Amino acid sequence: MDNITVVEVWAVMVGTSLALAVLLLYCSLLQHRLRALITMAGSAIQARRLFNRRRPTSQTVELVDDSSRLEPPPLNWETMVSVVDLTKGFGSTTSLNRVSVDVYRGQITVLLGHNGAGKTTLMNVVAGMLLPDSGKVIIDGVDVVNFPEKARQIVSFCQQKSLFFPDLTVWEHLVFYAMRLTSDVGAITATAHDELNYV
Repeated sequence: MDNITVVEVWAVMVGTSLALAVLLLYCSLLQHRLRALITMAGSAIQARRLFNRRRPTSQTVELVDDSSRLEPPPLNWETMVSVVDLTKGFGSTTSLNRVSVDVYRGQITVLLGHNGAGKTTLMNVVAGMLLPDSGKVIIDGVDVVNFPEKARQIVSFCQQKSLFFPDLTVWEHLVFYAMRLTSDVGAITATAHDELNYV
């Protein structure tokens, strides 16, 4: 005890304080990531429960292909998104049955339907978050099913339920969600900085 100086005591206190601060910061960031994973896992479990429910057969709708009643688009309209004969099922339930639709560049398109009509399923397939059982999705000339990496570069999708965390900065949100697409930390941080500088 006789050889310990006041400076050494202060050095140990400062070093311990810094180590605790770093540990608390790490735990705080880890907590947000765990909360996000739990939220995503909960959404997946809830979706599985919904899709495993059997729907009454009285809701079966007969398909009517009466495209002759549709007005052709003007010649100068460019197709941005093309969905062709898209089918997606979950177990014994068919959520999308041969859906075809074109969305034109520069036009506002609205997708309407009652609960369980397949709107979210269609958007998830178009965004590349779900694979269809059959059919095609072409966005700006890119096949979403066959070239998902290229499609992810041109498609963004904002869910109805926000998955933002109040304690994370904008930059931390960008890095967190980019980590779902790639593990290249250098590219992620550089891109996040570029995006923030763009704004």
